[in-house]
Amino acid sequence: MPDFARLKNLFRNHEPPEASRPESMPVLRDESDWKKLLQLSNEQPVVLFKHSTRCDISDQVLKEFQDFTSRNESITYGIVNVVEDRRLSNSIAEEMRIQHQSPQAIVIENEQPVWHASHWSINAKELEEAVLR
Repeated sequence: MPDFARLKNLFRNHEPPEASRPESMPVLRDESDWKKLLQLSNEQPVVLFKHSTRCDISDQVLKEFQDFTSRNESITYGIVNVVEDRRLSNSIAEEMRIQHQSPQAIVIENEQPVWHASHWSINAKELEEAVLR
């Protein structure tokens, strides 16, 4: 019989790979960060990216998101690391009335979601069309 407590600690202490830690990107840490991003959506569209630091798909989609943001530097966006900030992620899902998924991208205008996608449906071209329409 496996020692589940030991396995649980292995996962808890797991450091995500470097590629899945978007330190150079604006990571939302709490409700006040989220509210600031939401407020900015009254001036221009903003993009929220929900990222799982424990998911290979999310790592791949994060690269696509980074490609999008590097080509569109005027776009305002934020990232929520859903494993580390689960409460914030759940709060956003409830407020936006969009079922949580990760990876997930949500375009917000005037504090309302106007487009969202998850997993492989997130790509630079779709994001550009959603934001720049």
